[in-house]
Amino acid sequence: MVARLDLYIIKKFWIFYLLALASILGMYVIIDTINRLPGVLARTATVGFAVMDLMCFYVSHIPIFLTEFGTAITLIAGVLTLFDLLGRNEYSTMLSSGVSPQRAGLCLVLISISPSLLFWAALERVGPALLPYYRYSELQVNCEDYLQPVHNIMVKDKNYRTFIIGTYKPVSASLEDIWVLARPGGSISLHAKSGRFAGQTLALETATAWKTTPESQKRRSLPTAEVKTNLTEDVLRRQWLVPQLLSSAELLHHAQLLDGWPEADSATKEFYRRMTELLESCGLILLTIPIILWFSERIKETQLAWWLAKLAERAVPLMIFGLFFLLKLTLGAVLSPAAGSWSPVLILSGVGTYAYCRHRPL
Repeated sequence: MVARLDLYIIKKFWIFYLLALASILGMYVIIDTINRLPGVLARTATVGFAVMDLMCFYVSHIPIFLTEFGTAITLIAGVLTLFDLLGRNEYSTMLSSGVSPQRAGLCLVLISISPSLLFWAALERVGPALLPYYRYSELQVNCEDYLQPVHNIMVKDKNYRTFIIGTYKPVSASLEDIWVLARPGGSISLHAKSGRFAGQTLALETATAWKTTPESQKRRSLPTAEVKTNLTEDVLRRQWLVPQLLSSAELLHHAQLLDGWPEADSATKEFYRRMTELLESCGLILLTIPIILWFSERIKETQLAWWLAKLAERAVPLMIFGLFFLLKLTLGAVLSPAAGSWSPVLILSGVGTYAYCRHRPL
């Protein structure tokens, strides 16, 4: 009986999950296609090519979509499953057959982890494979080519030296018209016609060095020169980083390479988001089940119209998700990436576990 009960709830959950995913993803694709289709048609030869480009665009962007809405879809599926059990009086039947209220909802709590777990496992394998298609679709749909030369780059390294790069060519991994300005308190600046990165060194060719101290402006020509710096090609291409399509090992690698840059925080936050998403989905369901059951009992005692009672019941999970989202944004803004990711989830899981263990049957 227990095994059949669990399979029954699992089947219901996945039906509602797929329906919620198809509905939200379908609405997003339809609305976004209406906005993008005229521009894509203007750049392609036929309607067929435009449709293929858009299909590639949306397929390669599914991980990014699920990153933003995955937890909400899991919550919607769990809530709809619970409402279906209540509406058919199946939850009351479980309790009358001797199943405890905690055991009746345990399967729903555990199955809420499965979408996040499957998505995390898929990202580790499928995400990196989708990256070339993502970049191709960005070029075809948004006209953004990460392999095009980048002009007029100005960055600073960990030694506070300013690098002004006239042109960076990703295909040949070469730099042109490079200025290395002395750091505060330094005295030597460099200019080179070309160069390239070699590990933690910037190799310059046809360089000119000069002292910037007031007592000396003498210049010296150098056929080659080397500048030790933490700048790499990853730093110059950091704006093309797509954390949602990288494996966990690649996220940590890029976070180390881009240490000190805003994109390093993006990679670190995505890594911790994957680690905490399992607890986040589970915690939301843990907290939502007892609140909905309590709320349903209170509504039965009132004289509200049926449509108003149903509307109030449906608003409860939205309120819970909204409050949790505000908590996550607030803590994420004031704490480090690790603390900002773990703190709201641990708070949610703790409160959810306490509420779930304390709730009583209707």
